Amino acid sequence: MDVGKRLKELREKRGITVNKLANLAGLSQSFLREIELGDKKPTVETLSYFCDALGVSLGQFFSENEVSIEPALLTALQGLSSSQQLMLADLLASLNNIVSNIHCLCPQKILDNREKQWYNRPIIKCSDEEK
Repeated sequence: MDVGKRLKELREKRGITVNKLANLAGLSQSFLREIELGDKKPTVETLSYFCDALGVSLGQFFSENEVSIEPALLTALQGLSSSQQLMLADLLASLNNIVSNIHCLCPQKILDNREKQWYNRPIIKCSDEEK
């Protein structure tokens, strides 16, 4: 994998300039540009700084199956502090857990009522014949 090319691809997908990414990572703009052009190879530590600034793990950086994140969400995340981002991640994990539990209780009723206000109705466990 061409690390510089991948770094540039992720940066451009997120609408971040070279200067902005370098500042977020705490490294120089010229160093980032040299990496993207293939003139320099970053260490794992340096690459982790860029990955943190881009909001991806090293595993995601090297993965061919990148999870697509809406640009509006990335923009909103960039405006949050690190602690706010962690709190948001906890909130989203909790919300995901709640939604998963609701689907486990009665997946068919939820699917049937998605466009109605099913979330305002009492949650009732499905009987065996409804499953």
